[in-house]
Amino acid sequence: MRAEAPMRMRRVGAPNVIASALLAAALSTGCRTASVGGKVDPDPALTAVVRPAEAAEIAALPGGPGKALVTERCLLCHGAALIAQQRKDAAAWGRTVTQMRTWGTQIQDEDQTALVVYLAEHFSPGGVRR
Repeated sequence: MRAEAPMRMRRVGAPNVIASALLAAALSTGCRTASVGGKVDPDPALTAVVRPAEAAEIAALPGGPGKALVTERCLLCHGAALIAQQRKDAAAWGRTVTQMRTWGTQIQDEDQTALVVYLAEHFSPGGVRR
């Protein structure tokens, strides 16, 4: 029985791990490019798949003054889907944005306040998603 468990885990887990790694690599290309400062020539086939998906995720973000900040600051490193799936209250979003600033994201104090308000309004446990 114990010999079956690792095989079962490999069959179920491996495709998910591979898919997650590919998605993370595709979505973080902009972040890595920005942090390294170099230009990366993306694979045209990958770009043809990823760009429309990213555009659809961005378009699905709720409107409001914070959307532009999310698009300009957060989406340099994260996909919109990652943000949309989060369910944090204002305090937790505040800690997250503060952490992103310590890691180098260019967010001014007044922008942080607007970001946290937008994120908490739309992506909190009781948030309204428009």
